[in-house]
Amino acid sequence: TTQADAAEEQLSDMLADAAALLTHGSAAAQEGAAGQIAALALETTLSQPFHPLTFRNACVERGIVDHLVRLLSPEARATNTALHHALAALEAIATDDPTTDLDNDHARVVCTAGTVPHLVRLLEWTDEHLQLAAASCTAILAACLECRAALAARGAVAPLLRLATFGID
Repeated sequence: TTQADAAEEQLSDMLADAAALLTHGSAAAQEGAAGQIAALALETTLSQPFHPLTFRNACVERGIVDHLVRLLSPEARATNTALHHALAALEAIATDDPTTDLDNDHARVVCTAGTVPHLVRLLEWTDEHLQLAAASCTAILAACLECRAALAARGAVAPLLRLATFGID
């Protein structure tokens, strides 16, 4: 097996494990899985253990985006840390591939996976760090015209304006 095949298999195994933990894991396991995905998504952009586009495509294809969005739902009863990691992961996955000017469509995929209502709710969360994480994810999604319209339609503008006036950063 080639080095590329081994890397692909490692990525597949990691994402399968993360999906299982996000779905069936304890609160601590969910935090860890979401944190691992967020860290790896950022790491692929900087040091490229996997190409950023390969990693982001794998997250979409293997349902990681859907698992992260479900973690954001109130029914998941996720901890603030898990929510923060999920937002960071979704933001990183939605970010366009930095090695090309072509839109890789990940923002639209994250948006249409049901992220928008959760973002709007978290923009008004009592934890300011979660508000900022939601605002950061919102900024990445707003680069996509379809997402920007969905965010505006769901009422994201008012909480963003409040954050701009009273936020901690």
